[in-house]
Amino acid sequence: MNIKNKKISDESIKLLYKAIVSIENEEECALILEDLCTVTEIQAMAQRLEVAKMLRANNPYTDIVDATRA
Repeated sequence: MNIKNKKISDESIKLLYKAIVSIENEEECALILEDLCTVTEIQAMAQRLEVAKMLRANNPYTDIVDATRA
């Protein structure tokens, strides 16, 4: 596990990972994310996911910026 911020304990990170892998459906996922994150943080993660998807599809950076405003 390569964690840059050592102020966060490995145990709390493991707990987060366990919570994520225990998610069984979209409704549960929404509930967990809403408990852990602000709406703005959820929107930022969704944007990052879209950017990652476009990068994997070898889209040009200009297209990614136009599509995601990232």
